[in-house]
Amino acid sequence: MVTTHKIAVSLYDHDFMLVAIRCNLKGYSLAYHINKAAGLRLTRAEMDLSFNGLDFPIFEWNDTLYDRYYALVANVAKKEQTLQPTDLFSEVSGERTHYLVKERKLFDYFLKIESEDQSVLPTLVAALNSIDKVATAQQMEANSLKSKKNLIF
Repeated sequence: MVTTHKIAVSLYDHDFMLVAIRCNLKGYSLAYHINKAAGLRLTRAEMDLSFNGLDFPIFEWNDTLYDRYYALVANVAKKEQTLQPTDLFSEVSGERTHYLVKERKLFDYFLKIESEDQSVLPTLVAALNSIDKVATAQQMEANSLKSKKNLIF
């Protein structure tokens, strides 16, 4: 007789708040501006988020005073690929864009906040929108995303 074990879905159920950010800054520059505008202390994580052979940079801060965890993760990763030649010319190289959350391709970064206190979100979004280089920052419902599991790290 074979025993079947099932893993409960609730084991992987993580609740977090999510802010979607659209801007043309590099990750380190955006982290600097967020630290300055919102009073956070985001620093580059030792390891990037590796997903399907792509690396998405992460900037994080564990606020032990208020028991909050912040993680700024890029939604875009670009990978150079060599394309097959179709004519007399030799190999042609090109850059291909991949997304961590494919259904939200318009956004460049996501700020993930793990906290029991949701009152921090409106002031954080307002601080992000006050940054000149940020086109838009808005709260996003993480449970509505099909790729929510990509943001669990």
